[in-house]
Amino acid sequence: MKTTKLFLSISVLALSLTLGVAKGQVGVPFRVVNKSTFPQAWGIDTHLNGLQILSRPLPGEPFSLFDFTFTSPINENSENFKLLLDVFPGYKVSNRNISEVDKLIAHTGQSQAESWSHHAMPLDYGGIAFRYLAQVSQENLKWKDLFHEYEKHPPEFLIENGDIRTLSPIEKYEYLVGNTNFSITQFEWLEGNKYFEKFGHIPHWIGLCHGTAPATLNSPRPINAISLKSYDGKHDILFYPSDIKELVSYAWGNNANESAMIGVRCGSVVYYGQRPSLDCLDPNPGSFHLAVLNLMGLNAQTFIVDTSAGNEVWNRSIKSYRFKYFKPGTHNFTDKLEYAITSIDDYKNDPFAKYRSSRTASIVGVWMELSYIIGTRPSNSLVDSAERDLLGTHSLWYDIEIDPEGNIIGGEWQNEHHPDFLWVVGDNVKPRSIYDFIIGNNLNAYDGTTSLPPMITSYAKKAALKNQLLFSVLERMLELSRK
Repeated sequence: MKTTKLFLSISVLALSLTLGVAKGQVGVPFRVVNKSTFPQAWGIDTHLNGLQILSRPLPGEPFSLFDFTFTSPINENSENFKLLLDVFPGYKVSNRNISEVDKLIAHTGQSQAESWSHHAMPLDYGGIAFRYLAQVSQENLKWKDLFHEYEKHPPEFLIENGDIRTLSPIEKYEYLVGNTNFSITQFEWLEGNKYFEKFGHIPHWIGLCHGTAPATLNSPRPINAISLKSYDGKHDILFYPSDIKELVSYAWGNNANESAMIGVRCGSVVYYGQRPSLDCLDPNPGSFHLAVLNLMGLNAQTFIVDTSAGNEVWNRSIKSYRFKYFKPGTHNFTDKLEYAITSIDDYKNDPFAKYRSSRTASIVGVWMELSYIIGTRPSNSLVDSAERDLLGTHSLWYDIEIDPEGNIIGGEWQNEHHPDFLWVVGDNVKPRSIYDFIIGNNLNAYDGTTSLPPMITSYAKKAALKNQLLFSVLERMLELSRK
């Protein structure tokens, strides 16, 4: 999802572009690039930029907040990158020595996991209750109009008139399992109504990306449309791959499942020139760097990043990374660590000097690009494939603080475009409800030509009371769609 931030309006100084050749500590020149092309807000020597706003120390490092210094760790578990690796059996892990990390882990890496693109079901369309096939155009849709259309033509009306095809994904599911009060559908519309009554609109970023992101990485792609018999045996319900994707994403977002996270979800709007409250302290660049390289570079594991540093949440499923170093103060790229690393004593115009750890001996700049899965709109396509997937990129600028022994101890972000938090889901984790454990393997023979067994529909109704789907049903749908 793209994001719209409520940052204070600022004037970005036009920086002169000077061609030059920078040299590393050993006198070896970098490639010729435009020098000082990275824009800073206001006068960087007197104002904080978006990077400084959200800098935070690693565990045990001092943290300065409005002239108060905290010498004890702040949310230590939130900075321990190894927590993200603990969910993967047999994982490998590096130490914090930057030279050893640089030798051990490649500057590029990618996940080997199967993945797929899909829309994160924004609530201003009705979320999973959006009847995407009933709309001639999805442009300029208003939640109020969509809600009134739902009120005029409830799912019971469409079913009675045989218009099963245009039901929303959740309406199809509820008709399949016999949840005849369509309580989950109603819940989706009520959730939207809460925002609409409060703001007069629904913020565009609110959706199910917290479900779509893990679903795209941890559940197999639905390939073909499938036809399943309704609970009452009266109709065949056609589930498109888009329908299945939405239902699986909803389960990942609403059913309980285990995950590991570093960083803190920020609930406030972040402004330039201010230090944040303690609940907006995002991952330190040192922890972030070690997390990315250990997860994807060393173990080929994927992860999810909230790329918005403010109150909005935009969960991105990361597919690959690549990075280069740069010498602080110049932003000249190099693949050689020794060419970019700079002694703290030689970095005279460090805009972050007052926030550095007292143990910082040297600094190195990092530019990292993450590629992530972009959401695609739902469609009535009968087949889905990798050719329909989309990827985007997100660039990050930060520096890393290094102690006299060469260990990564912290760092500073260089602009406001940095992560709020990182999280992962283990290989064997699935979003099962308590009723899924009771069902076990009882759906293995289900092929959709007959209605679901009464035991299954009974448990589905009980799960619906908690706004949960039976993941056992969804898994069988995935299996049928892949045959």
